[in-house]
Amino acid sequence: MKVKYKLDDRKKEARLEKEYYEVLAYGIFDDQRKVYLIVNDDLHFIEPDESVLDIIENDLTNFERKDDLNYGKTFFLNKSLSDFVIGFENYSQLKINNIWTLSKLSKYFTGNHYSIPDKYRDTVLSVNYKMNFIEGYLMFANSYINNKNRDSNYRDELFFYRSNNFDALVSEIFKEGKKIAQLDTQNYKSLLKAFIGKHLYDEIANESKSMGLCTQLFNLIDSIFIDTIDNIHTIETFYDECFVIESQKEFYCLNKSWVS
Repeated sequence: MKVKYKLDDRKKEARLEKEYYEVLAYGIFDDQRKVYLIVNDDLHFIEPDESVLDIIENDLTNFERKDDLNYGKTFFLNKSLSDFVIGFENYSQLKINNIWTLSKLSKYFTGNHYSIPDKYRDTVLSVNYKMNFIEGYLMFANSYINNKNRDSNYRDELFFYRSNNFDALVSEIFKEGKKIAQLDTQNYKSLLKAFIGKHLYDEIANESKSMGLCTQLFNLIDSIFIDTIDNIHTIETFYDECFVIESQKEFYCLNKSWVS
């Protein structure tokens, strides 16, 4: 299915300057209003109103029914996109242009000959950008964590860093009394969420806020892993608890350290 954006005077502002666009999802509500999801030239999913589109091809051969993404209403999703929306609750999530959603969808675009804008490469496809994002988030998170420790003589802090050598990482950062365990990568998401919750979750003072903070930190870290995760380890010493994720021969560490 293909559409053309009709409003010539708005094409540049809408970032819809190509001759036509592939429809990646199509739905129909009970009132017969139609949903067309396309990506603009910034590779952001948008949902233009039907009135601004010319339908130039209406073939649904390469689509499959995914009514659960349209609140039970008729919905078709491009088959090649299906693997990238696993875990999405509804099609509206496709339009949320945060770093996690953009990252999880990015391999579809890089694998299907889309033109990749420079800004997209510098953010969605940049590990350094995401590392800086996480570092900034942890500045706030550590302040939040230590609200609980303000009357104590020690502080817990979370740090996030990466290394290209696991043995060097262990010997340089966790010098003494270390205990290393390898975990099942199939449980990566639940294990990382549990690790974050253990150290960031403030269930007594502010439960609902803590849950959101944990989810945000998980999403920022998880956005790095566009490719498969190869191994997971935990490392523990008297002062540290570290969750290590290996992907593409890099090791990413979320470390809770006890500092005086």
